[in-house]
Amino acid sequence: MKKAIISPRQFVHLPSQVKWKHFLKNDYSFLSVFKNKSINPGIKNRPCNYEGIKYFNTKSMDEKKTDGEEYYLSMGDNIEKRYSLALYNVGKKSNKLNEITRDLLFIKNNFLNDKTFQTFLHTPNIDSKEKLNFLKEECKKYNNNNFNTMTGNFLESLFDSKRLTFLPKIIQEFELLLMKDRKEIKCIVYTARDIDNNYKKKINDSIVSKLKNKLNPLIEYKIDKNILGGLVLQIGNQVFDFSAKSKIEKIRSTLS
Repeated sequence: MKKAIISPRQFVHLPSQVKWKHFLKNDYSFLSVFKNKSINPGIKNRPCNYEGIKYFNTKSMDEKKTDGEEYYLSMGDNIEKRYSLALYNVGKKSNKLNEITRDLLFIKNNFLNDKTFQTFLHTPNIDSKEKLNFLKEECKKYNNNNFNTMTGNFLESLFDSKRLTFLPKIIQEFELLLMKDRKEIKCIVYTARDIDNNYKKKINDSIVSKLKNKLNPLIEYKIDKNILGGLVLQIGNQVFDFSAKSKIEKIRSTLS
């Protein structure tokens, strides 16, 4: 029996569920596109914005660098880079990198996102040394009395130079250096609905294959109903759009 062909104009007016099924049946799914080495086929210079990052997908992965460096993006300015690199190098040379990492992540997860703590840090009539001592003591109290001297000295230098406001991005840069050293890369897969473990395994295998075993992907799955179907993949600083929404937008653009 001859397969029915749906025109672009008909496709645009289909219900969302029908679009999703048609999207998969016609090999518009992530795996078929990804294996064919095509990133966002037919969509030129279309911006994707996930996790606060905006990128354009116009090249195939084979056209990019092969050492994995292209997946890492520095989000900080020169000051954050200098501070994070200095702390990272000192920690590595002294074999204290794990302890410093533990301290920074503890500060990030327990203090930097706390509004009360932020108010405390920015209160001008509280002495900087008092703020620093409070931070050190709190870290020791809730971190099994462990707080590395190098981390303490580093925080003190930020207080003295009045650059404590740079700490969030310094920690972000530090994490980036750590991942690069460990050959790890953060990957986020956005889907319109929850998917089963078998499909997740296929996606994971495809990501590993495309990274050519040069990087170890740390994969996280998130739901984003706005993409309608398919998925959007973020590997480090690269965003690849394989969603039904992007396909529909392309069809609409050809009709306009």
